[in-house]
Amino acid sequence: MPANVAQGLQSALVALLCLPRLSLGNLVRSCPDPACSGHGHCLGEACECEAHWAGVACENNIYQPGVDLRPDHPAAPPPEECPSACSNHGSCEVSLCHCDAGWTGADCATEAQCPENCNTPSGRCVGGQCLCADGFHGKTCAERTCANGCWGHGACQDGRCACGAGWTGDQCEVSNPTALAQTDATQTDAVSVLQQHLEPKEARIPNLLTSMKSGATNFVQKIAEAKHAAERAIAAASSLS
Repeated sequence: MPANVAQGLQSALVALLCLPRLSLGNLVRSCPDPACSGHGHCLGEACECEAHWAGVACENNIYQPGVDLRPDHPAAPPPEECPSACSNHGSCEVSLCHCDAGWTGADCATEAQCPENCNTPSGRCVGGQCLCADGFHGKTCAERTCANGCWGHGACQDGRCACGAGWTGDQCEVSNPTALAQTDATQTDAVSVLQQHLEPKEARIPNLLTSMKSGATNFVQKIAEAKHAAERAIAAASSLS
């Protein structure tokens, strides 16, 4: 080996021995942001992001507005605002109050009214609907009821029972056979009167036919008599000539 080549190799070896040693850690690549933006963990060369975070350094928030966000989260949308917080009588949805039953108004602060004020004291207004007292019914509690529905033996008319045939009492609860018999008799009499009224009219038809037949017979007889009289007159006139 030439002396100059050997000397060059020796100088190169000395230079290598004098260089600082390189650690293995300096040769391994790391994450672009070792902290992963505070939303993940660096695993070798890439960040493993927490839920709802993405990107090379977990720098992108992928929350949907209003979904799974705590109210105090920086990315959470501002809370919905309704007038007077719906006065604690409703729920706020899309900045509009949806009032509970019995309340109305843009801020649910007005108690719902009942028509005709339920005709107090016949009823009272509860949640915008009438709650009728005993003895009254209807949308505005204006109609009177009959006790026990007249027991099915009559019709309720303004709080009083109009009993059917054969029944009596305030609630049509008492059977009255006498009244039923009288009613039947009255109905029978009515039928008899009707029959009496109809019978003469029905009898007129055959009587009228008989009368017409008799009149026609008499008319034919008179024509025949007139014919005979005319023939006798003609015969008498001929004999004279």
